[in-house]
Amino acid sequence: AGKTRDEDEISALQEDAERELARYFALASSTPRRMEMFSPMVDGVWHDLLTEREKYRRFCHRTCGHVVRHDTTSRSEVPRLIPWVADYHRNYGSLHPVWFLDEDGQPASHLVSLYLRTGNVVASWDCTPVIETVKPRPAPPQAPSEPAPPPSEGGARGS
Repeated sequence: AGKTRDEDEISALQEDAERELARYFALASSTPRRMEMFSPMVDGVWHDLLTEREKYRRFCHRTCGHVVRHDTTSRSEVPRLIPWVADYHRNYGSLHPVWFLDEDGQPASHLVSLYLRTGNVVASWDCTPVIETVKPRPAPPQAPSEPAPPPSEGGARGS
């Protein structure tokens, strides 16, 4: 057990977590890869946003262009490699420390240690985002265009 954080510290961490959630949604909407949510702190901010429907809709549209569903049916109690971390590294650099905090702001030392040594995250998760985009309607088939008539050879001649 680490030191207890005060409300101001937790509030600042939640702001960091909201920024990280925005990055997570942006990545999720740009890849077909499953995006396991392993961070209790970031997931807690996601849950808080879900309670305010309109605020959540605006957040989603601002961060990735569409509403993101919270899927709790995709989970793993067994820690596994979180593959999307490599995509995060390419886009944003190292994971922000908030990814490794519980809801009270306490670090998961075992995750931090492995990440600092290897750049990998091996963790369990209890939800994933589902990106539902509206597919554009295909354009209706067009009739083949008729070729322009050839110019007349004679044309009108003045007398």
